[in-house]
Amino acid sequence: MALSKRLQSTRDEARVTELLNRVQEKLGEIPEAYHTLSLSQNFLNDTLYNLKKNMVDGELDLKTKHLIAVAVAAVSGGPNVVSARAHEAQKDGLSDDEIAEAIAVAGSIATYNVFYKFQHLAEPGYEHFKPGYKLSVFLRPAVLTVLQVEMICAIVSVINDCPYCVKGHMAKCRELGATPAQFEEALRVGALISGFATFTKID
Repeated sequence: MALSKRLQSTRDEARVTELLNRVQEKLGEIPEAYHTLSLSQNFLNDTLYNLKKNMVDGELDLKTKHLIAVAVAAVSGGPNVVSARAHEAQKDGLSDDEIAEAIAVAGSIATYNVFYKFQHLAEPGYEHFKPGYKLSVFLRPAVLTVLQVEMICAIVSVINDCPYCVKGHMAKCRELGATPAQFEEALRVGALISGFATFTKID
């Protein structure tokens, strides 16, 4: 029996229904990713609590948090996770163009992460390697601000474990006026969505 079937047979169905009803009330539907999370009612409960606590305007604005969440979903999860995060972002007023550009930024920085992570991990002698990729998504964003792009790049670089990229994009964020408190909130969102995405990979 698949693990998902075994988990489903042991959960408290009344509690799961209560939790999924909260999602329905907030979003008007229940994205498939939440059905997967419901295989562990405790994890679903924690995730809903953490989303409610963190996905609000704070030191960092809610729009930027949604953009980070969508970007992390794209690099950490499958289509169901991206769909869930995009749906929630749209409910809070983000446009399709903003969501698409956040995902494009995530894809672009992921490309650089692989290149520079190699240089970080490899033995000396490869420092002269140059990526040679186009930077249009970073340098000329169509709908996102440069700070939003840099925040996405910094957090995705953390997820992808590229120290060089983390330091570089954090430095750029600071140049653009980002504060430690904003970084903290951005990191909380990135870590939360990474965990969300991890559980949805269950079979």
